[in-house]
Amino acid sequence: MSLLSILLMSCSACTSCASLPIDNNNSDTDTDDNEDTGEDTGDTGRDTAPPPPCPVMEEEDNGDFNNAMPVPMETWICGTFDQQSDLDAYLFSMPQDGWIKLWVRGQDLGSNSDLLVSMTIDNETALSTVSYGSTDPLMVVPVDEAADVYAVVQEQYNGHGENHFYEALFSEVKPPVEYNAVEDESETDNNGYSRGTPVEDGDRILGRIASNLDRDWYSLTVPPGLHSIEINIDAFMYGSPIDPIIYLYPPVPEDDAEMWTEADYLRVRNNSSPNNLDPKLTYTLDGGDEGATFNLQIRSFTGTGSWYYWYVMDVSVEATETE
Repeated sequence: MSLLSILLMSCSACTSCASLPIDNNNSDTDTDDNEDTGEDTGDTGRDTAPPPPCPVMEEEDNGDFNNAMPVPMETWICGTFDQQSDLDAYLFSMPQDGWIKLWVRGQDLGSNSDLLVSMTIDNETALSTVSYGSTDPLMVVPVDEAADVYAVVQEQYNGHGENHFYEALFSEVKPPVEYNAVEDESETDNNGYSRGTPVEDGDRILGRIASNLDRDWYSLTVPPGLHSIEINIDAFMYGSPIDPIIYLYPPVPEDDAEMWTEADYLRVRNNSSPNNLDPKLTYTLDGGDEGATFNLQIRSFTGTGSWYYWYVMDVSVEATETE
């Protein structure tokens, strides 16, 4: 069977390739019902030919960056894994800064493929394995300027054959969550306990875990008295490749600073529920008579990171009445 035949068969399940409606009113025999009444029925010149099997068909050999297949954004691409360890690399251009969505569908369409999708710009890479509610991957990441983007689609268990097909779409989208501040590591190194970026009630900060070893520290000053804090992280559930984890640390007296370790946290959260992989941390803190400064650390639970492993941290602090 030729490669073209395989691709045509693989895209027979593509939802983006639905057949056009057939004009059943045409007939080779004239009848009274088909007489020209002089009225415009709005049904002239209809093309009843079936559409192409897919707007863009994968072309081999596109198994590495050097042979990446140039493709347009905002257009569905159909591909098939026709051999073991098949990698399908694509190249498209992001015209400006903004957010990119990489959406790949396989099992949701009835394919046997268990898909991964990765994105690379220059030397920074992000990998998505699944999206919420599906085994198919979806990744949404911010891009700071116009760039050439490499996307690689692969079957993570090396499955192949005509039943291992997929559709891919690369598009520009609006930010998936709102934020009112951006982490700026160029001016303030917030990678240490004593160098946390100050945050306060109402802050929604866009941050990034820029490498495997990156730790983002923030300092939160609690006013005098009892206060409840709530820290919400929006990330994986909105398309970020990061699986974030957050720690809350107490103030450290200056004379005991040398005794401090990362194991001395008050609370840690990796997810808020079985259905939400993003953490939500709540805790009641005593700011004492003068108030106190606590510390937050955010990092990648899986130990992976790049410039595209993003999160938005929402901070809430409320006074708590004592009984």
